[in-house]
Amino acid sequence: MISRMKLSWLAAVLIAFSLLGGCGSQPEVSSREAMDLIKQFYTAANSKSEKRLADSEAEMKELIEAKKLSEAEIKAFEEIRDLARSGDWEKAQNRALSFAEAQVR
Repeated sequence: MISRMKLSWLAAVLIAFSLLGGCGSQPEVSSREAMDLIKQFYTAANSKSEKRLADSEAEMKELIEAKKLSEAEIKAFEEIRDLARSGDWEKAQNRALSFAEAQVR
């Protein structure tokens, strides 16, 4: 049986997703590496870690060079990166979460 606390948390997450407009507004990832990169950017933003952000940027660059990211994915990752770089860690985290949620079908 699901506790009230878990149901409340789930409801809050679903409301947040709908307010962020995440479902349907993010591109579909084209590779496992892209999905892993979403997780890396989320972790960087969640922990407000400049080092993790730099590591995520380096990984993104490698994936771009290897042609493993679509233009839409690159744009989405750049947006997350730019939010984090500007110090808006919470928005970067929310955008990464929205991007990940859009992959669940």
